[in-house]
Amino acid sequence: MRALLLCPHTYMNRSGASVLAARDFYKIDHADLLVVCDDFNLPLAKLRVRSRGSAGGQRGLQDIIRR
Repeated sequence: MRALLLCPHTYMNRSGASVLAARDFYKIDHADLLVVCDDFNLPLAKLRVRSRGSAGGQRGLQDIIRR
């Protein structure tokens, strides 16, 4: 298994541009993408993993989903 760690150099609210560029360049399927972000609405040291859902108001995730 190979993994690619992407550290975008865009504003957080424009994260979708970086994800889209990396997906197209490396020819990655949607099902193989994993987006990791912080969420201040979760208690400290809690982790939530979802395969579907909304962006929950996080604009960087909204941009990724939109693109």
